[in-house]
Amino acid sequence: MRVAAGRIGQMLNQSELGRTVGLPQPTVHRYLNLMETSYMLIRLPAYAVNRTKRLVRTPKLYWGDTGLALHLAGQSDPDGRHLENLILGDLMASPS
Repeated sequence: MRVAAGRIGQMLNQSELGRTVGLPQPTVHRYLNLMETSYMLIRLPAYAVNRTKRLVRTPKLYWGDTGLALHLAGQSDPDGRHLENLILGDLMASPS
């Protein structure tokens, strides 16, 4: 969770994330799915007009709670990535 919190707003590469924490990619995938199911993580898919390109492009990783992401990453001051995460949370919460 700490490593994922440090990569807020970045492209999600599960293999590289697994190498960093010393876990196999399928385990990282299961953990990320569990955190996404429990609304801790948000995977924002890449936007492309062509649907085939959407499947190939890498999603970005965001957190459901920006404060939790700051705490897990060991940061005290938010930066631009955290503001981007906060705006995404507000957009997802607002009715269309």
